[in-house]
Amino acid sequence: MNDTGADIYRRLVKGMDKEHIADELSEEYQVRRDEIISDILIFMSQLEEYGVEIQSVGEHI
Repeated sequence: MNDTGADIYRRLVKGMDKEHIADELSEEYQVRRDEIISDILIFMSQLEEYGVEIQSVGEHI
């Protein structure tokens, strides 16, 4: 997992939805929001493919 994947994962575990994650990472990495959304969806698909379940410690996803 690269740094971006780790950042996405940490935010998912906190219970953040993909829209909020995209807003934060877009600003943090200075990357277009639509690119971040695409990365998040791919990452979430990979997690599902590998059977990784995310149990958030915050609000529900």
